[in-house]
Amino acid sequence: MKFANDPFWVRLRWLLFFFFWLLWAGMLAGAIAIIVMAPKCSAPEPKKFWEESPIIQLDASIDSPSDDLKGLESVLNDLKDQHIKAISLSSLVKEGADGATEDFKAIKSKLGNISDLENLIKVATEKDQLVFLELDPNHSSVEHPWFKQSVERQDSIRDLRIPLRDLRILVNLRHLYMRYCA
Repeated sequence: MKFANDPFWVRLRWLLFFFFWLLWAGMLAGAIAIIVMAPKCSAPEPKKFWEESPIIQLDASIDSPSDDLKGLESVLNDLKDQHIKAISLSSLVKEGADGATEDFKAIKSKLGNISDLENLIKVATEKDQLVFLELDPNHSSVEHPWFKQSVERQDSIRDLRIPLRDLRILVNLRHLYMRYCA
């Protein structure tokens, strides 16, 4: 304590005390200036429909109370209450007994007709819901006009046809890939 009351050390302590608070106030002012002068964040992009709600898959013949498209209209109210905005309808196209598509432009007769589908989409649109139709174009029935035209070798379908030898090569390559790589 010999130097505690020495005038040099007293002045030095006061000077350091003053510089500490001056530095502290300067850092506070700098932090406030950085916050105030920093560029504002841009507004977030609006969410896409798949980010807002889940996409639920419905099968009209199973999920509908009346096993048709008209019955799905009552299901839309329940889905709206659950905040579901996107509905995926399983394949509605006319299929044969083997499950292959007979007509890509017609709906299964037990589910209704095109006007029933249009009405369902209209009701869903009024409720701010989106309807997606699932379509598997890979499996065309032997009763489909495209297949028949291909067999008859009509020129209008000739450009869309894959030659049989190329098809066999593709099938064999897929078989080999599934066998050894999958």
